Amino acid sequence: MTAMAISPTIRPYSTAVAPRSRSRRSPTQVCRCAIRTSIAISSCGWAIPCRRPMWTTVRDAQPPRTAGERPIVLADQPMPTTSCRTNDRHGRCSEWTVATVSGVDLTTTAVAAAAGVLTGPWVRAVVFRLSVPADEAERTTCSRCGRTLRPTFACRCPSCGERVALSCGATEIVSAAALGTMAVAVGPRPELVAFCWLTVLCVALATIDLLVYRLPDRLTLSAYPLLAGLFAAAALANGEPAQFLRALLAGAALATGYLVLALIRPGQLGLGDVKLAGLLGLALGWISWGAVLLATALSFVLCGAVGLVLLTTGHARRGSVLPLGPFMVYSTFVIALVTQG
Repeated sequence: MTAMAISPTIRPYSTAVAPRSRSRRSPTQVCRCAIRTSIAISSCGWAIPCRRPMWTTVRDAQPPRTAGERPIVLADQPMPTTSCRTNDRHGRCSEWTVATVSGVDLTTTAVAAAAGVLTGPWVRAVVFRLSVPADEAERTTCSRCGRTLRPTFACRCPSCGERVALSCGATEIVSAAALGTMAVAVGPRPELVAFCWLTVLCVALATIDLLVYRLPDRLTLSAYPLLAGLFAAAALANGEPAQFLRALLAGAALATGYLVLALIRPGQLGLGDVKLAGLLGLALGWISWGAVLLATALSFVLCGAVGLVLLTTGHARRGSVLPLGPFMVYSTFVIALVTQG
């Protein structure tokens, strides 16, 4: 007997236990199955059928539970958490459910993005009504023909066709993107409602501040009890009253600091920025004291950098004033994503 006849055949698991099937799956088919599987939402009980068994990585490969299962072994890639719901007559998984993809709760993100789309018309209406100088009444009529607009979230005047507000779809897209991103960072926790409400409010406030250099009291002052109540409810749900106390202290401290700056440099910092600082301090203080300091420093750094660029390019002169509100909002949003994500 020759040496070739008596020598054992040693093969890796991927070829010994899981032999090649008659019909290979092309890379395109594998990607399609991955996409279909990753968008399944387990909490709603949805499942997307997949005729092939789910694949695994080489290092996590385990022998199949039944002889009919043939795992497709690919290169090392992060895979979603899956579970088999039903088996077909050949013992293979015919339906897969996905709980999370790379630690992201898809249900929460989808709900937050949908809420952003629904709140987009409200943001457009608020910007249309309140983007006027402080000594003028709220705007409710078309500037061209004078017709009263009802509802005020219309994009164009029905009489003359004049654009009376922001472009249709712009506020919906921005709000959906902002809320979806915030949901990814915060996750399905009770405080997500407070962060999402503040995000929608800040989209409207930043837009108004860019247009007319104004942060209306109707939005800033009225938001304090609602935002504080949402954080209080989240603290009760989490059983962490100390976190809510820190948020209150941070909001008061940040508003006081901005008030001191406004008194030292009148005209450079408005009282609207002071009121906005208190709201942002509530959210940042809920995260940590470090987040409060980082967001405050980042807002002034960004404002100074943009002002320097405008001076260099000739789009601004010495003594020109930039609205600080958008930089405060953007800095808070970035720090919230970085510290919680």
